[in-house]
Parts: sequence; structure tokens; C-alpha cells
Amino acid sequence: MPRSPLELATLPDKTRHHGEAVDFVNDLQHLHQQAQRNLELSAAKYKSDADKKRREIGPVEVLKCINPNSYRVQLPSHLRRSNVFNVKHLSPFHGDNLPPDSWTNLSPPAGT
Repeated sequence: MPRSPLELATLPDKTRHHGEAVDFVNDLQHLHQQAQRNLELSAAKYKSDADKKRREIGPVEVLKCINPNSYRVQLPSHLRRSNVFNVKHLSPFHGDNLPPDSWTNLSPPAGT
């Protein structure tokens, strides 16, 4: 005994797909792939432009630990920029005589 008229309705067959719906899904997938490629190309261009202005600064002396995230370092005099860096922009120096897997001490000089 059906309880409502909706229980008498036939359910659509989900194994068959309407042609226009399939075309729409395919077009949408193609559009997403094209947008992804464009985003990757754009990101690569921005990275290339940013890398042109990037300068590697060799080993520098840590002058002072301002806080756990900020360090004041001794920069070469020809660089006209702040000498305070976030710790995420610093990396430990591996001396020429040290094996590549050893880390040097990044702690600030004594008394600072």
C-alpha cells in the first residue's frame, strides 16, 4: 500500500546519462583543466620574475636574538635593507669542513 502519490512515481534510471548532461560535464572538466594550466603558467611567470630580483646573501654573523623569531645579522655595507630577519628566512651555515648533515649552532652570541 503506497502512503503517498510519490511512492507510485517511477524513479529515474541512474545508469543511463542524458547526452546533454554528459557534454556539459565534459565541457566543465575541460574548462577546469584549462584554468588549472593557466594558473600554473601564471604562478611560474610570477616566480621567474621574483627570482630575477632575488639575491643570495652568504654566511652572515648573528649579532642579536631579538626574540625567538627575529634575529639581527651583520649584512654587507652595500646592501641597503633592514638587518632584522624572521627566522624562517635564515638557514644554518654548513662550513666547508663540516659534513653536509651536521648543523651549526644558530644561537646568538653569548651576552646578547
